[in-house]
Amino acid sequence: MGFAIGFLIISVATLLSIFTRQYLDHSNTIMIYLLCIVYIASRFGKGPSILASILSVLAFDFFCIPPHYTLQIAGTQSILTFLIMLFIALLITTLTSQVQDQAQMARMREQRSEALHALSQELSLTRGKTNLLHVAIKHIRNLFDAKVIVYLPDISGTLVACSENSAEIQNAEKSTHANASQVFDTKRAIATVVSTPESGKMTVLESLSLDTAWKPSLKADSLFLPLQGNKETFGVLQVTMNNPARTLTHSDFEFIQTLANQTALCMELASLTEQNQEAQLKIEGEQLRNALLSSVSHDLRTPLATITGASSSLLENKNTLKDTDKEELAQVILEESEHMSQLVRNLLEMTKLESGPTNIKKTWQNVEEIIGSALARVERQLGDRRVQISLDDDLPLLAMDEVLMQNVFLNLLENCIKYTPANTPIEIDAKRHDSQVVIRVMDRGKGIRKGEEDSIFTKFYRSQSNAKQQGFGLGLAICKAIVALHGGKISARSRDGGGSIFSIEFPIDRNPPLTEMTEDKNAPLKQADSALPEAARSARIENRQETGS
Repeated sequence: MGFAIGFLIISVATLLSIFTRQYLDHSNTIMIYLLCIVYIASRFGKGPSILASILSVLAFDFFCIPPHYTLQIAGTQSILTFLIMLFIALLITTLTSQVQDQAQMARMREQRSEALHALSQELSLTRGKTNLLHVAIKHIRNLFDAKVIVYLPDISGTLVACSENSAEIQNAEKSTHANASQVFDTKRAIATVVSTPESGKMTVLESLSLDTAWKPSLKADSLFLPLQGNKETFGVLQVTMNNPARTLTHSDFEFIQTLANQTALCMELASLTEQNQEAQLKIEGEQLRNALLSSVSHDLRTPLATITGASSSLLENKNTLKDTDKEELAQVILEESEHMSQLVRNLLEMTKLESGPTNIKKTWQNVEEIIGSALARVERQLGDRRVQISLDDDLPLLAMDEVLMQNVFLNLLENCIKYTPANTPIEIDAKRHDSQVVIRVMDRGKGIRKGEEDSIFTKFYRSQSNAKQQGFGLGLAICKAIVALHGGKISARSRDGGGSIFSIEFPIDRNPPLTEMTEDKNAPLKQADSALPEAARSARIENRQETGS
């Protein structure tokens, strides 16, 4: 097409020269031909412009130089004119072609730089080696309109073909697997050659000597490149052109190798990240194991020793001990057994919560009933301690797992009992704020040290101010995990005047069921009161009468 259009343009310029030769001198006519040659060179390349240069000289001699319609040259001056005209035409053709080639190379470099940047950016946002390969395959396929297959080693070390298009894998020949295996073993790229100066069909290309290995005349329809990181070969990349007429050049090979190297480095980084995460998990697991063993050995040894001593005293001195002494020893055994039961319960509860997705059985529950049940379970530990309770009258029913939420309040109450003086009260209130219910459990102990507001909800964390108390440090971690399962949030802070405040923010479901209210809304609390000792029950009822709750 370029040659035909060039011939047509020179023909039009010749017709114009014939009609204007009696009005224009030869220099102006030459300018018309040179202008046409520049246009042809800029639009259609070097070949058509050279043809146009030769045709221009011949047409100028045949139609414009006397004697007309003959190629006879009259005089030395005309010969010099023709030679200069031909030289200038060829020079313009060469320079225009070089500028055009340079512009094309610049555009190609710019496009490839943008493609490399886009690939690097997407790889940096991708996690996992498999996902990284999918990103690289997609970019190379779109850039070169090629079939892209990646060969990865399986557990046994055999290369397995991977591609987003299963048809590409099925159509792959056995020879391609042999080529991929050779590249993986030797870490050298292989090109399936279309045409070479030699008769061979396969050429091995060393990545360190590309300029000498790949001859300018070599064209390839398939490339096999190793995905080589700094320390490991992850697989082999195969690129095969969809269009048989389109071949891969040395420049294409260098660019594809750059893309492959970029992908391999990202895969290596992902592999190192996975190894670091596994190592970190092992370290954390070892730390947790050591903490658990240390805590178990310390916190279980004390109640076991106490139970053993009290039991042996009862057995050895059962005939000499007074009834009051026997009752006291039995009470010690009971208390320490309950303490061990609590420790084991927390361990099992934390293991259950961390073992995987926990199926919680949500039912519509009344906050009063949950708090009352938790108070009933700690009746003996409360003793004569006053518990002040204040609940809003308009508290809605909440969707929660009754057993799990009882454990939350049970752990909070046991913490208040364990870490506060026996004569200090415990306060519980619940209020509705917009779309949530806020339940607070407050005490008058030492409070929470500054900076430990979040740490106390971490597994096995023991505050330095309470280091002498027994326990695994799991109670508050269990509370946080259970509340999170219900979509809520638990927090802790120090209280003005001394003490701690534990707040639970619980979401309200917009469609709670309609239930009939009992005649006495304080029935759950009265049921809890009935299980308490007389002194504690009187103190609590007296406190409710004072506060009007």
